[in-house]
Amino acid sequence: MSDPRRLYFWLQTASSALQQQARAALQPTGLTPPQLGVLFVAHQQPGCRLGDLARALHVNASAVTPMVGRLAKLGFLELRAAPTDRRAREAHLTEQGRRAVADAAPLLVRLDHQLSAGFTEAELDVVARFLHATATRARGGSHG
Repeated sequence: MSDPRRLYFWLQTASSALQQQARAALQPTGLTPPQLGVLFVAHQQPGCRLGDLARALHVNASAVTPMVGRLAKLGFLELRAAPTDRRAREAHLTEQGRRAVADAAPLLVRLDHQLSAGFTEAELDVVARFLHATATRARGGSHG
């Protein structure tokens, strides 16, 4: 298993290791990486609807709904009826949610620095382009 071209194997291995590292780094916040992902999207898109949140995270709405409900119950999010469609709900960060995003951001910057150590900017650009293309292709899109 030492062949560096076994891309699927190495991506799976890296994904697993990164998830473990992210969980450990986020432990002081009390949040999981997926929960923090929801909070980051709600921070970047205030008042986003749950369907938009699911699309931004590349998951099914059925996966987002219970997580958003839990984050609301814990006080990180407030769910409000959309003004134009009372059936739709919008996610808004609470003060606690804003603090969690602010507290977690430096932890993720530190992880990024650890991941990029020893690589040139040009190498990191290639890695980023490869990962973006891989994600796009895996979701059924095309990447030229």
